[in-house]
Amino acid sequence: MTEKATTGEPFNCNELPTQDYLEQRQALIQAFCTVRQHSEQIASRFSPEDQQLQSMPEASPVKWHLAHTSWFFETFILAEFAPRFKWFDEHFCYLFNSYYNAIGRQYPRPQRGLMSRPGLERVMQYRKQVTTLMLDLLQDCDDDLFGKFAAGLLLGLNHEQQHQELIMTDISHALLYRNCEQGQPVSEQSVCINSSESKSSTKGWLDFTGGEAITGYQGQGFCFDNELAAHPELLQPFQITSHLVSNADWIEFMDAGGYDDPMLWLADGWAWKCENNVHSPLYWFRANRSWYRRTLAGAQSVPTNDPVSHLNYYEAEAFASWKKARLPREAEWEQVARSYVWETNHKPGRKLDDKKRPANSVHDLGRYWQWTQSAYSAYPRFQVSPGMAAEYNGKFMVNQIVLKGASHATAAMHSRASYRNFFYPHARWQFTSLRLARDSN
Repeated sequence: MTEKATTGEPFNCNELPTQDYLEQRQALIQAFCTVRQHSEQIASRFSPEDQQLQSMPEASPVKWHLAHTSWFFETFILAEFAPRFKWFDEHFCYLFNSYYNAIGRQYPRPQRGLMSRPGLERVMQYRKQVTTLMLDLLQDCDDDLFGKFAAGLLLGLNHEQQHQELIMTDISHALLYRNCEQGQPVSEQSVCINSSESKSSTKGWLDFTGGEAITGYQGQGFCFDNELAAHPELLQPFQITSHLVSNADWIEFMDAGGYDDPMLWLADGWAWKCENNVHSPLYWFRANRSWYRRTLAGAQSVPTNDPVSHLNYYEAEAFASWKKARLPREAEWEQVARSYVWETNHKPGRKLDDKKRPANSVHDLGRYWQWTQSAYSAYPRFQVSPGMAAEYNGKFMVNQIVLKGASHATAAMHSRASYRNFFYPHARWQFTSLRLARDSN
């Protein structure tokens, strides 16, 4: 059986109640094909040489992402449920295991860029076989067997969607961090996914009364275990800005000496700034008294009305301190998102809330991931998922910060108000931004 081409909008399989898995089996098969094809479409924009690059230990080559997402389905579904299963290459279990210690040893993460073999052609053969075997299993197994791995299938689809965004952030860092200062495109075709300039630099403050609010996932469909359990939190009255901080705002911060004033910075943040000699957002550079940013389509003038992006937590905190404000807490951000329509069917390359909104509304909830003030830790009554998902989230709940929302590179229908992204405070190669909050008087 071969993979069938699919067209039309992706199916929102994450909203399916568990009991509907069997009834929506064909829709899940279509979702599987769509997700697998989309990963390859993203990767096809880059040359085999590009797909080999690794610019830092935290990032991975595109080729590795393509193989790892196949390893996930092969290891957690095919190896357990497919009849007459045989590994494509047993050595791949070592090469493409990310951090699942219970499965076995892993190839050192900082050295993935040195992995010239298997080559890209071999990796694509691997993907094709895994996709074919998955479709054979999905279409031929009985309902009882399908019910045993349907939840794992949904996890695998969401896992691959996460890696689709990581492909873009990782390859962007590899191609842009030390290149393209002269504005030369890295490809004959534009692969830039930056959204068009908006008219959102003016930010008003919106009032929220606080009170008891439910934080965490409350639906009946798929969510990650770190979104559970939904629980009440008592919020004090607060205000939040209607828009994200703009590039114009950030230039004002830089011109005012924001990167040179230690009184604005957390101690760890100031040490990071000094050690790395940072004076502007990632990918920015100054020429002819103007600011430019490197993109995959070449160097561009910084669009002043666009939200600022590629900031880490330290930078976001310093800016908030300069504005005599703070970052929103996770529970506050979630209450704000629930107060407005959260369109789960946003399209890649477009901001999530692209419907016309009144000026006194919240904008750009899903255009960039937004730093919060909240540490990434377990919710009350949190339980690590059993089985294959046991090492997915819980073991990372230390020394990281929660980000909320989505970005223009996030897969369609992947995020939601309760979604918890998380990164270390020094990380800024993701599509990250910020909005401000403050306590009500």
